[in-house]
Amino acid sequence: MRRKIALLWMRFWMRWAGLRGWGRLATRLAQIPAGVYKERRLLAYLGPCGYVSPQADIACPELAMGRNSFIDDDVTIYRHPKTQTGGAGGAVRLGERVHLYRGTIIETGDGGQVVIGDDSHIQP
Repeated sequence: MRRKIALLWMRFWMRWAGLRGWGRLATRLAQIPAGVYKERRLLAYLGPCGYVSPQADIACPELAMGRNSFIDDDVTIYRHPKTQTGGAGGAVRLGERVHLYRGTIIETGDGGQVVIGDDSHIQP
């Protein structure tokens, strides 16, 4: 019974999860009964846009996530800004069921982009 209530709680809050404002708060509330580290992977399957930990640093407006993608704590995704001598960094695109675990850093610079295919798991 306790597990069923926890699952309902997580599913409810993951409907509202997102990268900004109330979406971050909803993600924090959803992860309360989820446990730690890889136990949180379940959250990626409960929300429409996958799971992005509130402790992840996302500075890439062109981040595209496939269904059921998982971004753990302490993951950094950074797009370099436009410079005088070159263009801005490009998009980061995650396929379906991509998992980025703690300590992973992804950066794009001067017109570059990163595309990670379906079912890829990346660790530092």
